[in-house]
Amino acid sequence: MKQLITTRLRLRAWQPTDAEYLLSLESLPEIVRFLGRDARTMATIEEAKASIQRRRSITTQGQGIWAVEERTSAKLVGNLLCKPVGITHQDGSAIIEIGWHLHPSAQGNGYATEAAEAVIDYAQSCGVDTISAFVDPLNIASVKVCERLGMTLQVLPKHVYGQQMLHFQVMKKSPKLQDNY
Repeated sequence: MKQLITTRLRLRAWQPTDAEYLLSLESLPEIVRFLGRDARTMATIEEAKASIQRRRSITTQGQGIWAVEERTSAKLVGNLLCKPVGITHQDGSAIIEIGWHLHPSAQGNGYATEAAEAVIDYAQSCGVDTISAFVDPLNIASVKVCERLGMTLQVLPKHVYGQQMLHFQVMKKSPKLQDNY
């Protein structure tokens, strides 16, 4: 998985040594409450280790599940993903989803937007033309992140993760046409 660097953040592969942090993050009800009807809090270090193995198994270029850390302190602050969601576009191609969750102590700093911008740029440079975000309608903070990212709310919501979700999309920008004068 490609490491991504932003002004304030490093997005890197999850490591087995991150299991305690992942457990602390995903055992918080306020973190998992917007991840779909079937989401549940993580309960054991074994679950965290198994989850890290699954996260590390995504190796397709332009995709991944990254640990997000502050560059200056190397402190982990959250998670960001870009991967197939398990449903398809009308043409049969996989819908690629971007999603994030940050520790409550890291929320409100613009980290989700900064990390997501880097991942969108990376995915689009690898040929992913359309990226979707599926947001619980009650998750106002993530709706605002989607808006800051320039994502467009689609007319029809999607049924994913066991419930109706708002469906945002961002499409790869077309290269500007040059005038031939």
